[in-house]
Amino acid sequence: MPLLRLTLLALALTVSACKSGGGGGAAASASARPAPRNPNLITGDQIQEAISSGLGNAYDLVARLHPNWMRSTGRQGVQVWLDNQRYGGVTTLRSVSLTSISSIRYMTPSEAQGQLGLNNQGGAIVVTTAR
Repeated sequence: MPLLRLTLLALALTVSACKSGGGGGAAASASARPAPRNPNLITGDQIQEAISSGLGNAYDLVARLHPNWMRSTGRQGVQVWLDNQRYGGVTTLRSVSLTSISSIRYMTPSEAQGQLGLNNQGGAIVVTTAR
């Protein structure tokens, strides 16, 4: 009889713990953590924060959040692409208003050459506008 009581007590404690949120396991703790940020992406939320803080163009935003994106490791400088079209060098970001952008992504030299062509030896900053 004492074994039955212990089993019932253990069952009652388990049910109680599950109801109070203690039994969520890995799924509950994973959903409580924010998703990790992609170090090669500036999101729409980050762009909106920058607009709220007074920044006006893509150059200033990239210089503030990821200045290393603007430094080329190759002979050719980092190329800027705007909506899948080559736009120019890094300084062309000054002419791109933050209010028109949905995201900005950095591509390493190998990624840029593989996806955008061999003329992107210094890497690429890919700007996507909110069309």
